[in-house]
Amino acid sequence: MTSSAYNPEPNRYAGQQEATILRAQITAYQEDLRVANLRVEESETRLHAATATVLAAELTLRQAREAQQAAGAGHVCAVQRVQSIQRSITECKAPLNPLRKTPLEILGLIFDELADQEHRGLSLTGHKRLQKVPFILSAVCRRWREAVHNSTRLWCRVVIEFSSKTTSLPQKVLAWQAFLATHIQRSGSRLLDLTIFHDETHVCSNSSQLYRSLHAMVVRAATVDITFNSECCDKFLTFLKARTPKLQRARIATFFPPPPTPPQAFEFFQTAHSLKYLHLHHCIPKWKSGCLHSVTEIKATWTVVPVSELIEMFGMMPALEAVTIDTASILDTEGVIRSSRLRRFDLSVDVITEHFASNKLHFPALDSLTLRYPRYSPHLPQRNFPTARRLALMACLGTSPNIKYLRVDATKCDERFAGVLEQFAALETFEARNAWVSPTFFARMTAPRPSGELVCPALHTIIFDTPFFQREFDQDTFLGFVRSRKESAGAKRVNVQIRLVGDTNRPSWLEELAELQQA
Repeated sequence: MTSSAYNPEPNRYAGQQEATILRAQITAYQEDLRVANLRVEESETRLHAATATVLAAELTLRQAREAQQAAGAGHVCAVQRVQSIQRSITECKAPLNPLRKTPLEILGLIFDELADQEHRGLSLTGHKRLQKVPFILSAVCRRWREAVHNSTRLWCRVVIEFSSKTTSLPQKVLAWQAFLATHIQRSGSRLLDLTIFHDETHVCSNSSQLYRSLHAMVVRAATVDITFNSECCDKFLTFLKARTPKLQRARIATFFPPPPTPPQAFEFFQTAHSLKYLHLHHCIPKWKSGCLHSVTEIKATWTVVPVSELIEMFGMMPALEAVTIDTASILDTEGVIRSSRLRRFDLSVDVITEHFASNKLHFPALDSLTLRYPRYSPHLPQRNFPTARRLALMACLGTSPNIKYLRVDATKCDERFAGVLEQFAALETFEARNAWVSPTFFARMTAPRPSGELVCPALHTIIFDTPFFQREFDQDTFLGFVRSRKESAGAKRVNVQIRLVGDTNRPSWLEELAELQQA
């Protein structure tokens, strides 16, 4: 209805014309009311629908929030489960790989400890001609690579091989130089353990480059092991004369020369004033006076050693305490070998002359003596070492008053042998291997001397390791020998060990021997 609609005055009756207007106006109002009611109904419907939508939305939101909270809790539980499983896996892997979680400092200490066993490098590969260990360890993972590069002791072990096949190729020479440079750089200022295999028979221009690289390493070497061809080039021999002020242990060997030509005498390190241990294999060195004053132990193996060379070497080693001569031919010459500080002497010879056996060795401080029959070698002269000379050699060495340990190999132990043992007054341990033990030996050892004492009164440990023990064996004589040793030892325990090589039957007297020693 519009604003121009008729408005009758109240409290009066309308006329006919006015009534017509009012009726028309009422009809318009009724139409407007009907439309308004429809709109109310529609708005009420929309309101109810909106209210329902709001309620549904609120329910959905509440459910969504609850679902979100549940999902969040489930996610937290899943993460915790993953972490728990990872911890379990780590705990299970720990015994298999204990270094996995080890800090780099501790990992480096472990590598240093493993690599510093007397400057001997680890051996993870079968190829002994090349030290690959640091490179193998550094390739495991980034953490290990960092630890390896910081572990200087791992790089102290250097192994290098010379041959005409390798030094003739420039690219291999460059690789060797890089190999040596890496060791020099990463070893820091530590002393080196150097091993060289030299099988180069002719001079190669590329070899000189490697020699120059090696000179920088030899100056820092504490241990040197060199094996070279006796016919090698002069440049390598010049390298052997390098200055080695820090050298402590050395092994020098040549490939075995064709018999009967003896090994050539070479000049080796002349400035090794800190050298303590020297091992010579197939070679005879020439030393300048004064360069071996610090050597305390020397070993010569498979070497034809003239007595004149021994006399010269012993005279140049005032601090010498231990000598091992293994499978060597002692050639006769005039002279006496003396050493005032020598304490251990291990001799295994093929040929020994009567003159040498009788009056050649004077070691007043000797306390350990080993006389061994050598292994067979087709390159050495025919054996000429009869029993009489063995006994003469023992008698010569028996003049040393302090010998407490004696070992003999491949010797007949009889009454003559026991007679020689009378000189070993301080002997405490006697060991016989591959020896022929006669009953007369035990009879002589049991019989008292004119002074009333037994032979070797301090002897309390006897070891027999021989396949010839039971031949002509006298059980009563042997057990009487053990009883006499036990009585003379007093409170000290007597230990008699017998190993019958190749005998499967255990004799009954061994049980009686065990009971006698335990009594």
